[in-house]
Amino acid sequence: MNAYHFITHWEIRGSIETVYSVLRNGAGYSSWWQSAWRVSEEVGPKRIRSVVRARLPYSLDFTSEFVREDPPYELELRATGDLVGTGLWKLRGNGKVTDVDFL
Repeated sequence: MNAYHFITHWEIRGSIETVYSVLRNGAGYSSWWQSAWRVSEEVGPKRIRSVVRARLPYSLDFTSEFVREDPPYELELRATGDLVGTGLWKLRGNGKVTDVDFL
């Protein structure tokens, strides 16, 4: 198995509260990130099943569980399935723009 570490940074127009709310709604990912997410559905409390494809030549099927929340600043998750590991959304409000890092 290969190990990868993804780090992304986004600047999103909107309040930190609004951006956090969208990220917390994992079942809605496929509606706003259509180029990557094929399926995103709630499968239990704080658990989301996702199928992603994007530019990959294959699909990844995994389940994410929200394991720690510090609204509206941090949202930590654990993934199992084709992706295994942890991720952390970190948000910083900057007026009408929210800086978002995924670590």
